[in-house]
Amino acid sequence: ANTQSLFEKLSQITTNVTMSYENADTNNFKGNCHDCVSDFTPQTAEELTNLMLDMIAVFDSKSWEEAVLNAPFQFSNS
Repeated sequence: ANTQSLFEKLSQITTNVTMSYENADTNNFKGNCHDCVSDFTPQTAEELTNLMLDMIAVFDSKSWEEAVLNAPFQFSNS
């Protein structure tokens, strides 16, 4: 049931989102952090997937589109 529900939600997405699941390279922290990352587990994948679905639901919503289009400031890529 959960898998079917996920595929139904995925089929309704209009936002173009690219993501990947991977363990972080702990060498990127250059010694400034101890235990900065935890292993990527099935639970982590589930939590990240749910978070992404929630975020996509916002991005796909008409109210989000209207809020962006009518924002009292300029959106920018910089």
